[in-house]
Amino acid sequence: MVPPGGECQIKVTLRPKGGHTDIEKEVVVLSNDPEQPRFTLTMKGRLLVDMEAVPPSVQMMNLAPGEPGTASVSVERSKESAATVKAVRVEDTKRFSIREIETQPGALATYEVRFVGGNLGTTATKLIIETTGEHTPTLTIPVRASAVSNLVYPKRVTLTRRGDGPFEQNLRVSTRRGDPPKIGKVEDHDGLLDIEVLAPDGPTVAIRLRLRDTAKVDERAAHKLLVHTNDPDEPKLELEYKLKTATAPIRARGQ
Repeated sequence: MVPPGGECQIKVTLRPKGGHTDIEKEVVVLSNDPEQPRFTLTMKGRLLVDMEAVPPSVQMMNLAPGEPGTASVSVERSKESAATVKAVRVEDTKRFSIREIETQPGALATYEVRFVGGNLGTTATKLIIETTGEHTPTLTIPVRASAVSNLVYPKRVTLTRRGDGPFEQNLRVSTRRGDPPKIGKVEDHDGLLDIEVLAPDGPTVAIRLRLRDTAKVDERAAHKLLVHTNDPDEPKLELEYKLKTATAPIRARGQ
């Protein structure tokens, strides 16, 4: 408790993360003062560093399963520092490797990180750079490699009815590689839909879904759809579809 006219100290500890040297953080203070129940303290500062990584992390994204990837990272030295690089290593030596390449303009050194390839999902490691710097004896750089499926599609589809029209929607299946997927049989487990596979448009194939006139409408139920493709990683796509009646917009008087 702070007595009327008194004062107190608020101790704030900052544990910097990432590769950003300029820091600005806000601390929100709550009190029982009816006139000022809440106020914000702003902390600004700059870390003392001898070197920093550019970019602050290494990212190899959207790789195909088993596809290798490469990315580069540079080490830049602050103007006031004469520090040098002592050693460079990567923690996961089974799936990642590193080598020095031609230095980027303005950098002290530039390195290429290589990923051998992996299964679907993200593989992470760290790049460790040891320096002679007083303030930054070690640079730790996060490294991530992400393998994703070739196909891009929604997991859920909503067939919407507007006014007296039918429940319908186009399901779009695309590829990351640029060639359109080949769609085989499309199975509607409940047999409610009329289904038509349309002609490819660039890397995308649309599948027209329309509720049959004789089908029972239940907007609470979820239904399963199975799409067969020629993709070796995802030969069967399991999706969910629902039905929904669009709400008509409220018009102002006189419209």
